[in-house]
Formats: sequence, C-alpha cells, structure tokens
Amino acid sequence: MLIDHTNRRVLDVLESREKAAVLAYFKAGQQSGLFAELEEVTSDMWDGYVEASQEVFGQRVRVTIDRFHVMKNFQDCLTKARRELQRALPKAAATALKGTRWLWVTNLENLDADERAQLEALKQQYPQLGALAEQREQLRAIFEDRSVVTAEAGRSRLEEWCTKARQLGLKAMEKFTKTLGNWMDKIANYFVSRSSNGRTEGFNHGIRAILWRAFGMRNFAHFRLRVLDLFGRSLGPEFNMFGGEPFMFAMALLGRDLDDRNLRPGAEAHARRGFAVHADAAIDVQPGVLHAVQPQFESLAERRRFGRVRNQNGSTPAPPGAPESPG
Repeated sequence: MLIDHTNRRVLDVLESREKAAVLAYFKAGQQSGLFAELEEVTSDMWDGYVEASQEVFGQRVRVTIDRFHVMKNFQDCLTKARRELQRALPKAAATALKGTRWLWVTNLENLDADERAQLEALKQQYPQLGALAEQREQLRAIFEDRSVVTAEAGRSRLEEWCTKARQLGLKAMEKFTKTLGNWMDKIANYFVSRSSNGRTEGFNHGIRAILWRAFGMRNFAHFRLRVLDLFGRSLGPEFNMFGGEPFMFAMALLGRDLDDRNLRPGAEAHARRGFAVHADAAIDVQPGVLHAVQPQFESLAERRRFGRVRNQNGSTPAPPGAPESPG
C-alpha cells in the first residue's frame, strides 16, 4: 500500500510486496511525471521498498525508516531479553515475571499509579531488566527530542545510545543494535522532517475493515478499486500535490488477508456463495487525483445480485440461491 502524505490519501495498492512489483510501479510513475515533486519516502525496514526507492529515485529523494517500526523492533527485543533473563532465574523468581509484559512495553504516561508502582518494584527485583527498560525510555526520548533537527545530530545520539545498550551484555540487545546500525542513515533521516508511517497505519486499519466486511475478497482487482474509491480521493484542492507542497508517500505491508488460507472459518464458503462478490468499477484518472467510479446498474435485480443495496422493504438482500425472507 502506498500513501500520499501530502494529499492524505491512498495512492495505490499493489498486489505484491516484492521488489519487482514496487520497482515497476516506481518506474512507471517516474516516467509519467507522477513523482516529479517527490521529496521523501517513509517505509518500514523492508529491503524491497528501500532498494526500489533508491534505484529509481537515487539521491534526489530522502528515504526515511519509520520510527514506530524501530520502536516495535525494540519492543520485540525487550520481550526476548526478558525471556532470556527469565530462563536463567530460579523457578520461583521466574514465575513472578510471568504476565508482566504489558508493564515493560507500555509508555510510562499510559500506566496508572498502581501499575507504575508494580513496574518500579520489578525493576528493583530484576536490575538487569530494569536497566533494559531504562534504555527503552532513553531511546524513545531521543525520537521525542525536538532539539534534534538534523540527520547528523540524530545519528550521533543514536550511536551513543547503541554503545550504552551493548554494555548490558544481552544477546537480544546485541541483535537490535546491529539492526539499528545497518539502517542508521535512514533512521536518522527521521529527524529532518519527522515523517512517519502513522497515517499509513490509520489507512491500513480502514482497508482491513473492507476485508472484514466482505469476509475476505478473492479478487484483487475488485479489492483495489474499493480501496481507491473509499480512500483514494484527495481531501481538496488545498492538498493537491501539484500545488507546490513537497510530495511524500509511505509504504506499508497490508499482510496476507487476500490469501484464502487466512480467511476466517467459513469465509471461503461465503465468498463462493456470493457474499464477497463486488461489482466491477472503472478508474477515472485526473491530474493528481486517482479514484474509482462506481458503475450504474440497469435493474434492482442486478444491484441485488452484487449485494450492493437493500431490498425495497429495507431488509438485507439474500445471497444467490437462498430463500427470500417472509414479508
């Protein structure tokens, strides 16, 4: 999924997250002039996205790794480190750590007084894990520090943090700092304009709602058109990407919801009976605006066949082959 940050809309949805698919889309957009004003790309730590961006746009476009994906990576590291320490403890002491993950990975301001007191007690009881929690807060403070306004300054702060984190001597932390070092330049780009994939995750939730409502969708083309119809319109002329604002977009993985194996139990059968069938739509492309146009139906029967409207009496239309509701 590609998000146009400037116009606050879904730019497009690709069928594959593979580098070849992303590369082909970027090249086509580059040739058409779609990305003429592009200045920045935000992404998670997926090689295909970043490599495709660099190959097509080169040094002209700044690539930024989303800070929230960095923190999520650290949360996973903290959980692994907690388990690593837990395995080395006596059974009684290890039992006390069970069920405390929420306390360790939640921001302090989101904990109530009792939870904070419980966390402080755990830090005193398990000093090494407490030191790891302090490292989490320090890393978060770096990203929140508004006095850091350049990539160079951000990189310096992050490298200093990595040096202290390695001193804990935990395998999980060693792995995380290595990952941070591999992506350091692009993570540090965050401090230039503080762009993130936050909006992308919001759209992601809305797009998943389409799949939930339809019990999964077997036809990617129909799914893409539905997404563009709901989320592909610009918010207005003041957000037109050709109006002088820097153009930025983000990329994120939708997951494997379109894979039949990941549909909820019974959803595949529903799809075959017609619950997940949606009408074809045409794409209307205007400069800077991409959206889907719904087709016109010639009869009520045709509309009902696609499950798009309710019966005239207000009830939900029955799927093909099902008996009509009485009354």
